[in-house]
Amino acid sequence: MILNSSGAKIIEDSVKDLKDYHFPILLFFMMIITLFVLSPVDYQWTEHIRLFNNPFTKFMEQSFYEGERWGGVDLPVTAQGLAVIAYLIFELIPGLRKKQIKFRLRYLTLCSLTISLTLIHSLKNLIGRARPYKVAGFENIHFTQWYQPGDLLKLGLFGEGSFPSGHTASAFFLFAFLYAFKDKIQSKALLYLSTLTIFLFTILMAFSRVAIGDHWITDTIASVFLSWIGFDILYKKALKPKLNPPFEP
Repeated sequence: MILNSSGAKIIEDSVKDLKDYHFPILLFFMMIITLFVLSPVDYQWTEHIRLFNNPFTKFMEQSFYEGERWGGVDLPVTAQGLAVIAYLIFELIPGLRKKQIKFRLRYLTLCSLTISLTLIHSLKNLIGRARPYKVAGFENIHFTQWYQPGDLLKLGLFGEGSFPSGHTASAFFLFAFLYAFKDKIQSKALLYLSTLTIFLFTILMAFSRVAIGDHWITDTIASVFLSWIGFDILYKKALKPKLNPPFEP
């Protein structure tokens, strides 16, 4: 049986779509394996890291937007807000609508709204995992694994879940800027340095969240993987086709 041109085109597009998901699928399985490996030591290691709580970890987690002093989390949160505002400006002003940077800003806006906000915070409510300080401070709230329904669901305490970490996801949002503008970075050394800096900043944020008793280790690791999966899929589906020529990561 010989396929006509339209049938062949459909198969070709389907194969291409599957290739687009190879890396996100790999990240997903890496996340699951990592979380299961860490599950037996999640409680003990988290309690050990809490011994390192200090003024620096407090600085990393505090936010001007939450009525506190300016802190480490304000950098990525401000970056998210500026990206959304800039996209709206480019979308609303007719003369700017065809600018290629609009698609880059739209990508960042999608990453912020769908991944850093919607996905991460929806999982918090769906899983209802109690934070370490609540487990330590309340007799009726117990430690649960990341894959188990938490006690917060039973108590109706929605919006206070631990898994995954919102602050860590916000810190890792800076990685979305590399997806959006990496074809404009001519120096590989600068690209690698930027990537390393963002990962180090995210690690510091994750460590701080664990040290102050707001998160378990697995909460922070899941945030990075989930964000990365979302950034990659959105890049290939929402941004890459708009770039001329498309940039191959």
